[in-house]
Amino acid sequence: MVKNILDIDGILIIFTRLKLLFMSRSITSLPLHWIQIIAWILFYCISVLYLLPQDPIHTALINPLVSISFYIVIIYGNAYLLIPWLYEKQKPGYYALALFIFFVAVVSLRVFLYQELYFKIWKESFFQYTFAHIAYAAFSTFLTLCISIIFKIALNYFALRKVQEELKAKQYQTELNLLKSQIQPHFLFNTLNNIYYEAYKESPKTAYLIEKLSEVMRYFIDDCPQDLVPISREMQFIHHYIELEKIRMRYPIQITINSSVSTDYLLPPMLLMPFVENVFKHGINKKNDTNEVVIELIEKEQTLHFTVRNTLLKETTLSSEGGFGLRNLKDRLELIFPNRFTLSAKVSDDYFIASLSIPKP
Repeated sequence: MVKNILDIDGILIIFTRLKLLFMSRSITSLPLHWIQIIAWILFYCISVLYLLPQDPIHTALINPLVSISFYIVIIYGNAYLLIPWLYEKQKPGYYALALFIFFVAVVSLRVFLYQELYFKIWKESFFQYTFAHIAYAAFSTFLTLCISIIFKIALNYFALRKVQEELKAKQYQTELNLLKSQIQPHFLFNTLNNIYYEAYKESPKTAYLIEKLSEVMRYFIDDCPQDLVPISREMQFIHHYIELEKIRMRYPIQITINSSVSTDYLLPPMLLMPFVENVFKHGINKKNDTNEVVIELIEKEQTLHFTVRNTLLKETTLSSEGGFGLRNLKDRLELIFPNRFTLSAKVSDDYFIASLSIPKP
């Protein structure tokens, strides 16, 4: 009987490895849970066919079912419960203790269940449950725990690859949208230049604003496709944007920009713009003459700290993710600085404060 059980466990190890190989090569487009269900069913059928020539039919049908049930409990219990709840939460000591208790419980239950099956249910008094059976139950359980760790590593790998593919898809979509927006840029710039010269004759102020608009568009077309731009170019773009937004203000707006960052500091383009844009969309009362905005840039220990503070409107709330643009900005930050940035928004003393900290690229 020990030989039969050993053969079944050997098939399990081989079959599990084949399943992981099958999954890693992406041979099928089926979801992973369906692949696992099919794999377990096939393994059960193979085990039954293996035992039928030498064991009674009830033994050939039930024994593999019991064994596979234990394998499922061990593999998924460790992969989906113990590892995520303890090990991945930086609690290796608790994980080791829980794994030991889990191991002892599974071995004990397995020995007890087989003893109940053979002695009390099937009345096979000739079967003697020896120390060899207990030792093998412990060994096969330990081996299955090792397989469950490999299984969890494989699942994490596929999850990570899926996230990377989704981020790449978002990046490609962003680049596609950018390309779509670049419609005949030379025609636009030439037209703006002609309008600028015509406007300068009649209204120098209008010509000045056209010049700012031209610089804004040039930044979109020439600098945005690049991976990194000098922070001086980004801040110059923000200055032009602010000048254009001031046209819509009924009263002058007090804007202070403090920067202690080197002008040649490089950063991804359009990373700071959502904060400034948010101020004019949701933080400025056009009928109020006391609007105040403070923009600060500080470089400290290879980290850029960018903060925008503006007077708070009564209707402004922290939950307005659409206004603050957190969703798109977070997606982009996760792509460029995965788990290496800090993004926050808070209300303090009648001011709305948004801040971003990113490492030097």
